[in-house]
Amino acid sequence: MPAPTWRSEGPFRIRLGNPADFQLLADFQARMGDLEPNRDVFQIDPPEIIQGALTDQGLAHLLYQGKVLVGYQLIRFPEQSSDNLGHDQGWSSNEQLRRVFHFETIYLDPIVRGQGLQLKLHALGAEAALSAGKTAGFATINRNEDHLGKLKRSRFPQHRREPSNEGTALSRCPPN
Repeated sequence: MPAPTWRSEGPFRIRLGNPADFQLLADFQARMGDLEPNRDVFQIDPPEIIQGALTDQGLAHLLYQGKVLVGYQLIRFPEQSSDNLGHDQGWSSNEQLRRVFHFETIYLDPIVRGQGLQLKLHALGAEAALSAGKTAGFATINRNEDHLGKLKRSRFPQHRREPSNEGTALSRCPPN
């Protein structure tokens, strides 16, 4: 496996995750879930979401302060999956669905919040997904307007609010 490529953001470093990081992320989620004072903004991702983001079915960006994992972002490429949010837009062609990416989860340890890191992770994730040929991004937001604003500012400017059972779905650039 090639050595990870790191990107520096002040005292923080970001690297792309790989399948060997599965347990690291699962343990981090469990630890953060126990610490999170507002359980409405934290979700534990099922193993298949984490695994998909760590493979060619998505992207995972891991945020470190020194040698300690302090945050992560998961993006998934749902392709033909039945949960592809492109279906909600009436898209059905393989070409349209292939271009979709989902912002699944972003989470920061409470000790590093308020430093603009969520915005940096969103921008990095959108840039990486677009570079991978994914031109229609969706995010389901649990009625958190702060999170919605960060997505809009992170190279995700074209958006449309769609009703969703889980909150608000954002879409960018419907595929042609």
